[in-house]
Amino acid sequence: MRYLKENTATRITVGPFLDKTDGITPEIALTVTACLLTFVVDDAGVPTLVLDIAPTASAGSNDMVHITSDAAGFYDLELTAANVNYTGRAMLAITDVAVHCPVFHEFQIVSANVYDSLFTDGDVLDVNTTQWLGTAAATPTTAGVPEVDVTFVSGTAQTANDNGADINTLITQIGTAGAGLTNITLANDLSATMKTSVLAEVNTAIDTAISELGVAAPTATPTIRTGMMLMYMALRNKLVVQTSGTDAIEIYNDAGTKIAAKTITDDGTDYTEAEMA
Repeated sequence: MRYLKENTATRITVGPFLDKTDGITPEIALTVTACLLTFVVDDAGVPTLVLDIAPTASAGSNDMVHITSDAAGFYDLELTAANVNYTGRAMLAITDVAVHCPVFHEFQIVSANVYDSLFTDGDVLDVNTTQWLGTAAATPTTAGVPEVDVTFVSGTAQTANDNGADINTLITQIGTAGAGLTNITLANDLSATMKTSVLAEVNTAIDTAISELGVAAPTATPTIRTGMMLMYMALRNKLVVQTSGTDAIEIYNDAGTKIAAKTITDDGTDYTEAEMA
C-alpha cells in the first residue's frame, strides 16, 4: 500500500515490467504507448474509473518513461492533480498482453493535511475537538483557549455557584487560637468536598515545623515565618536582659548560641534600646 496526496500532481514508480514469455526478464525498452493504463478509485465507497488510456511517451499528461540506469524494469509514471482529486482506495493496472506481464499497484489517496503531516513534516494532523460524546463542543470565547466548565469535581456534581470565580474570598476568617482551622468560614462558591480538601491542605501547612533563626541581624522586612520565629525564640529560649550596655538584651537559640542582641542606654532621662544586631 502506497499513499497519494489528494488533488496534487505526482510522479510514481511503476513496475517491474517482466517479459510475458518467461515472466522473469525485465522489460526496459517498452513502447509505452502500446500499454493500457487503468486507474480506478473507490470514491466515497463507489469504484470510479479515472483513467483507461495509453500512457504518453513525453509532453503528455500521463508520461511513462523508463527510469535511467534501471535494469529491473521500473518506469516513472506521471499522474495529474485531476487524476488523484479523490480520497479513498485506488488500483492501478498497466497491461500489454503482447509484451509484458500485467503490473498492479494499490494506493490510498488521503487529504493534503494527512499526507503532509505523515510524510513531509509540512503540517500537523487536524485534531480539533468538535464533539463531546456526540454533542458539539462549545465555541471558545478566545480562539485556541478551551472553555472550562467544571460540572463535576471528584465525581460530585457541582451547582452553578460551585465553580467559584473569586479565589480571594476563599478564606474569610481563621478559627479560634489552638483550634487550627476547624472554625474557618469558606466562600459558598466551593462544594463541601472542595472546602474539606482546602482545610486539610492549610492545616497541614500550618502544622509543619519551622527552623530556628541563625546568627544574624534581623532584617527590616522579614517574612511572616521569620518574624514569628524571632518572637518565639525570645519567649521560649534563653534571654539575657541587663539594665544597660552593649548586648544588654541577648536572644539565644535552643543550643545556647547567641543569635542577636540589643544595646541599651539610660541617661536618667531617656531609656533607649538600639536596633537589634
